[in-house]
Amino acid sequence: MTMSEPIAAIRKELILPIAPDRVFRLFTADIDRWWPLATHSVEGEDAAGVSIDGRVGGLIAEASTTGRRHVWGTIQLWDPPRRFVTTWHPGRPADAPTELEVRFEPWEDGTRLVLEHRGWEHAAWIGDRSNYESGWDPVLARFVETVR
Repeated sequence: MTMSEPIAAIRKELILPIAPDRVFRLFTADIDRWWPLATHSVEGEDAAGVSIDGRVGGLIAEASTTGRRHVWGTIQLWDPPRRFVTTWHPGRPADAPTELEVRFEPWEDGTRLVLEHRGWEHAAWIGDRSNYESGWDPVLARFVETVR
């Protein structure tokens, strides 16, 4: 059995003019205020909300107007206000997820947010990296609108 060659992680960075603890809270506890569900959800028009259960083992999940619930990931590391790591598999089975890490680092008078999305070697994700590379941009742009 041969191992898959590592595929580069997607890395996005933002500089935000507020403290890391506030950015962490806005990103996690207030995700339903800013996540663009109309374009980035499992249910599309029927998406009603998204939430993060902030604890190791907690879920990131989407709720729909039809009563369905879609788990996007499970929190693997929860270290407020510094970072969190989660499995990531919106609309896919949980047995072959990618991994998402979001860090909130002090930076001058604000915060540097670093998002790393990795684990593209799983066969279930081959070919999807480029969609996520561009797909994170409007998600993070929507977050920046909320912060400012």
